Amino acid sequence: MIATIDLGPRIATQAEALAAANRGLASPKAKARAYLEQVQAIHAVLSSPPLGPELERIDPYLFAGLHLGLSNAAFALTAPRDEGRAALRISLEQARQALRDYLELLEVSDLRPVADLVRWLVAELDVPQAEVAELVGTNLRTLQRWLHANAKLTLKPAQEARVRAVAKATRHLLHSLSGPGVAHWFHRPHPDLHGRAPMAMLAEPDAVPQLLLLASRTRSHNAS
Repeated sequence: MIATIDLGPRIATQAEALAAANRGLASPKAKARAYLEQVQAIHAVLSSPPLGPELERIDPYLFAGLHLGLSNAAFALTAPRDEGRAALRISLEQARQALRDYLELLEVSDLRPVADLVRWLVAELDVPQAEVAELVGTNLRTLQRWLHANAKLTLKPAQEARVRAVAKATRHLLHSLSGPGVAHWFHRPHPDLHGRAPMAMLAEPDAVPQLLLLASRTRSHNAS
């Protein structure tokens, strides 16, 4: 498994390759099929070990979106010239945006010190610190102590896991909600949870993957 901290440059390289291809396709004279080998090469890198499995581990929903864009790009190459060029540009941009979202998720990766994540949450949510403390399962006084700790802050495993889960969900939700809106999302009953609020899932470690999937889906809802 790749150390997550090493992924940034690899993801950025492939995102720039997609952007460069799209810039080349901006010309009306560009031929979509001329980019066949380039698209196939990018697809191979993003699908194969070690990068592909690591991307899927970080976020299966984003992984599906990434490969839908690349698959649509391959299909676009079979369309007539003008239609194919336009469809290819849309597909490549879809894939590039998925990689951009992966880079944002690295802000809340498991290798980032938990003290940094606590400060990040307080800044991004922009709600009273007591509300942040409730989300991460502690009290205001303890949260304020964490905020003044250095990067070597050590929490109990369950407590650290909760902070990281809230941070990862927040990173997804900020695509479509304000900071206070994110805080409210955790408390609002969710239709996919049979009326339960996402907040309840934070106390259930086995439910965290489902929580993150729900949070990541808000991006597509916002785009539609």
